[in-house]
Amino acid sequence: MKSSKNRTQYWQEQIHLFNKSGLSQREYCRQSNIGYWSFNQWKRRIENNQKTPSVIEIQSRPARPFATSEDRVIISVNNNLQITIPATAEMINAIIKALGESTCK
Repeated sequence: MKSSKNRTQYWQEQIHLFNKSGLSQREYCRQSNIGYWSFNQWKRRIENNQKTPSVIEIQSRPARPFATSEDRVIISVNNNLQITIPATAEMINAIIKALGESTCK
C-alpha cells in the first residue's frame, strides 16, 4: 500500500494536471482512468489544507474615559426623522440590542 505522503503527492500532481487541462473534472477523470469521486474528495481535502486563514492587524487607540458633549450618534431615517443621542458605550449597546430585536413590517 502506498504511504500517505505518496498518495498525497500523487493526488496533488493529478489536481495540478487537471487544472492545466481545461477539462471538466468528469472528463479529466475519464481520460486519466481515475475515479471521479476519489478525485473530487482528494481535491477538496488538498484545497482545504492549502487555505490559510487571513489575519488582519488592528491598531487600537486608548479608550476615552467618558464621552464629551460633542460625542454623539445621529440616526437618520428616510431623511425625514433625525435622532441625536450621546455616544456612550451603554447607549450604543442599547441601540444595537433594540435593532436586533426589532422586525420590519
